[in-house]
Order: sequence, then structure tokens, then C-alpha cells
Amino acid sequence: SGVFFGAETAAARADTPPPSIQITSPTANQTVSGTINRPATASDNVGVSGVQFKVDGAANGSEKLAGPYTFSWNSATVPNGSHVLS
Repeated sequence: SGVFFGAETAAARADTPPPSIQITSPTANQTVSGTINRPATASDNVGVSGVQFKVDGAANGSEKLAGPYTFSWNSATVPNGSHVLS
């Protein structure tokens, strides 16, 4: 017999439940124009290290490392139509 030492995997250190974020403005399906503020709330049982705002999956500005989490976004930088803010 012997002693087995295993390596800790990333899965073993996974943050569960995952962090959550809610963009409080604009609301879903809201039409916007010009520059808007995008405030958000973020929470996690371990801690929030930063928030990255995205438009259509692409980073929009630099990651916010401390609250309040807000970002000004100029909607004129994208063509008219539906877009996903996350």
C-alpha cells in the first residue's frame, strides 16, 4: 500500500454557484439611441473580481475592477437593429 497525492484540478476549485450579473438598463427589447449608461449589479458567494461589459459578445471598454459597475455606451457605434448587451 502507499499514499497517493493527486493534483488539484480546476474543476475541483470551480466557483459554484457561478457569479451573477444583472444589467439594470437598458431593459430587454428597449430601443435606445445616442449614449446611454449601462449600470449593472454583480454578486458571488466568493467575490466579484471584475465586470466586463460586452456588445454582441465583443468586449466594450475595459473591465471594471470595482463597483459601482457602470459603462457609458454610444449606440451609434453599431448599425441599427437588435443587439445583445451583456
